[in-house]
Amino acid sequence: YDIAEHVECYPMGEVSTEPFGTPRDELPEELRTWEPHWDPFVIDGGPKVRRLRIAREETAAWLPSKHPDKGFTAFFHANITMSDVRRQLEYLRLRSWLDKQTQHLTIRALLINPETSFLMVVSVNFLFSRGGGIFSSIDFGTTPLDAFSSYDSTMLVTVLCAVLMFVDVAYTMGTLAVHIRKREFVYFLRTPTSAMSLMSVFITLYVVYGYFAGQTYLDSLLQMLDSARVSVLGEEQLLDEAQAEKTYRLWYNLLVTYNSMFLMLRCFVMLTLQPRLALVLDTLQATSVDLLHFVIIFVPTFIAYAIAGMYVFGRRVEQFSSALRAVGTCFKMAIENEFDWATLSEEDWITSVLWVWSFVMLICLIMLNMVLAIIMDIYSEMRNGSDFLETLWGTVTKQCRVLTTRAMGYKFVPRRRILEGLAKLPEVITEQELQEEFPEMPDVQLEVLLKATHSKAQTEIMSEARTSMNGDLIAAIKLAVDKVSGTLARMSR
Repeated sequence: YDIAEHVECYPMGEVSTEPFGTPRDELPEELRTWEPHWDPFVIDGGPKVRRLRIAREETAAWLPSKHPDKGFTAFFHANITMSDVRRQLEYLRLRSWLDKQTQHLTIRALLINPETSFLMVVSVNFLFSRGGGIFSSIDFGTTPLDAFSSYDSTMLVTVLCAVLMFVDVAYTMGTLAVHIRKREFVYFLRTPTSAMSLMSVFITLYVVYGYFAGQTYLDSLLQMLDSARVSVLGEEQLLDEAQAEKTYRLWYNLLVTYNSMFLMLRCFVMLTLQPRLALVLDTLQATSVDLLHFVIIFVPTFIAYAIAGMYVFGRRVEQFSSALRAVGTCFKMAIENEFDWATLSEEDWITSVLWVWSFVMLICLIMLNMVLAIIMDIYSEMRNGSDFLETLWGTVTKQCRVLTTRAMGYKFVPRRRILEGLAKLPEVITEQELQEEFPEMPDVQLEVLLKATHSKAQTEIMSEARTSMNGDLIAAIKLAVDKVSGTLARMSR
C-alpha cells in the first residue's frame, strides 16, 4: 500500500482567495439576513489571503508569526448594545471564523481613564500552535493625554532638565564657535570631552524634536478621539492611530533612556577634571586589563554551569527551561546568593548537591570576590599619595575665583601658549622665570598653576617615598628572619 499516493503537499507560500467559513444558508433564521457592522469573512484578493494548509513556519520561531495586515477584522462599535455584541459573536462562532487554519487571534481595545487623562491601547494575543497549544500574551501602552495635568514634581523635573539642556547646548555651541573662529575645529574634535559634548548636543536636539513631534501625534489623536464617535470607520482609524502613537512613544522612550545613559558616560568623563574624583576612573582604567583576563576565565565557567543547570533542572523547573532563562537564573544566584533548594533537590538529590555547592563555592565565593580583590588592590595603590590632591570644594573655590577674574576683564593665557612657552624653559624653573615668560598671565592663573604643580610634586614624592619605605621594610624583615634562623640553627647544635 503506497501511502505517498494519497498525500498532497502544498508549498509554504501557496495561498487561497476562496471564501471560507460556514455558508449563510446553514445559519439560524435570525442570522441569515443580518449584516454585521464589519464582515470579517470578506476576501478581496489583496493582502487578506488564507493558506491552504498550516505551514511549518513556527519551526524557526516556535510560534506562529503575527501579520496584522494579512488578517481578518471583526470590529465592535463602542456605542452598540450588548445584545448586538452577543449577536455578532454568535455570528462569528456559527460561521467558524476561528478554524483549524487560524494561527493567531488579536483582541485590541482602546481604554480611556478620564480621571488621570491616560489613553491605553491593550492588545491580547492568542497564538495557536500546530500541536494544539494556545499561547497568550498581553501588550499595552499608556499615553498621557495631558503632559502636565497638575503642577507636581514631574513638571519641576522636566523644566529643570530643559533648562540644563539649554545651558549645555548654548555653552557647547559657543565653545565650538570660538574654536571655529580660531581655526581650531580639528583640535576641538580631538579632545574626548569636546567630542562627547558635541555628540550630546545633537542627541539632545533630536530628543527635543521628538518631544514636539510626539505632541503633534497626540494632538492628531485627540482630534480623532473627538470625531470618532460618529462612525465605525472613525473608530477603526482611531485604533490604528493609537497603535502608531504607542509605537512611536516606545521608541522615543528608548531614545530618552539611551540619552540618559550617554549623559552618565559623559559625566564620568567630565569627572576626570577633578583629581580626587578622577581616582575612580583611573582605577577602572588600570584594572581593565586584569578584568579582561578574568572575564575570559569567568564566562566559559559561568556558561558551563548555566547549560548544566538547564539539562539537570530544565525539565521540571521553569527558571531553567531554556538557555537564556538558565543564564539569567544563574546570574541572579551569583549576585543574590539565594536559590530555592527545596525545588532544585526534589529529584536526583546528589546531582543537585554537586551542582549547587560547586556553583556557590566557585562562582559566588571565589570568582566574584576575586573581582573585588583586583579592584581594591589597584585602588589602594592609586590612593597612595593622593592626600595632596585638590579636594572638590577646593576646585569649586578655584573656579569661582577664575570666573570672578574673567568677569573683571582679565584674559587668561591659553593652554597651547603655556605649553609652547614651557618648552623653551629649562626643566626646573622658578616663579620669577615663569612670570618673565608669561608677563600677561593674571595672578589668579599663576597661583592656580603653581599650586597644581606643587600638589603634583608632593604626590610623586610621597609615592616614591612609600615605595622606598616598602623596600626598606621588606629588607628589615628579611634580616630579622635570617637572624632568627641563625639563632635557631645554633640552638639545635
